[in-house]
Amino acid sequence: MQITQDSIPSGMDQEALTNWLQVRDELTDARTTLRIGAKDTDGPDAFGNIADITASPSGDIFVLDDQAQKIVIFDSDGSFVQSVGGVGDGPAEFRYVTGIDLLTDGTLAVSSRGSQLKLFRSSEGAWQLDSILRVPAISRDVCFMEDRRVFVAGYKRDNNTLVHEVADSLDGGPRDFGDGYRDDHWLVQMRMGEGIVECIDDPRAVVFAFRGRPLVQAYHPDDGSVIWSAVFVDFVPEPVLEGVRPTGEVYVRYEQIDEWDVMGAVHEIQPGYLLLQTARVYRLEETVAVRSYLVDARSGRGGFIGDTLPRIFATPDGHVAVFEDPYPRLEVRVPSNRGAQK
Repeated sequence: MQITQDSIPSGMDQEALTNWLQVRDELTDARTTLRIGAKDTDGPDAFGNIADITASPSGDIFVLDDQAQKIVIFDSDGSFVQSVGGVGDGPAEFRYVTGIDLLTDGTLAVSSRGSQLKLFRSSEGAWQLDSILRVPAISRDVCFMEDRRVFVAGYKRDNNTLVHEVADSLDGGPRDFGDGYRDDHWLVQMRMGEGIVECIDDPRAVVFAFRGRPLVQAYHPDDGSVIWSAVFVDFVPEPVLEGVRPTGEVYVRYEQIDEWDVMGAVHEIQPGYLLLQTARVYRLEETVAVRSYLVDARSGRGGFIGDTLPRIFATPDGHVAVFEDPYPRLEVRVPSNRGAQK
């Protein structure tokens, strides 16, 4: 399948196209109901770098600030509730945190570039560390299925796989799947295998998108079989160079070119639909343009919906839009026929 630059995806029947256009319009025409973020560097709503966002069905917002290595929690009215984490090596502290997600039972899962997944629960009005799970790979991102199965994206050296089950409710033990980049050296495999993961319900699948390659794949969560593969036709990868130092050590580095693309986010924006956002980097101008694509999650077909949307994170009722200029802040948005701004 192809994810094209065209504003109208090819290969869809009339009903599928009508639904795709409706989801696109609800996304692009959404209205703001809440703003969070301040210039005051001493306030809890002043962010360093917003790396990830998740939300509860009741409207609580969880913001991952990876500069501060903490999760800042707000209620549905935008009032500060609590901060979780901070830089350190303690049980409830983080280093190199990469992603957050809420499980259906209300557990907050936090992944980092290590071998642990930390789970937090709210008890008597305060979020506290509940447990720590061992991750079978270097984790880059995390998502969960409705049956509380947790998957992380990360390179696993012994079998060159990309998606790994952490908590398994079925017989047979945790599963690894997703073929990595084929190369003789593990360092190249690891660099080229970086990606992000999203668990979706319609169809029931784990979606993996490579950060630096124009490929997105949906896998069945039980056996790892490929449901569909889709390729971005206008994605410009940053060239990766491999070499050998005089000491015999293999190294990998990116070649500098004037512009290239990086996969930034994959979200189930509505049941059956994925929002994919890439970042086109312009080296000479030192600017980044967010490019948004809407994909039918059942088929992998999709098209370009513009470069005017900011970074977006899905919520149960809509999405959160993230802005960085002139300071990091966010807006909670819902389809335009619902909600009033606060």
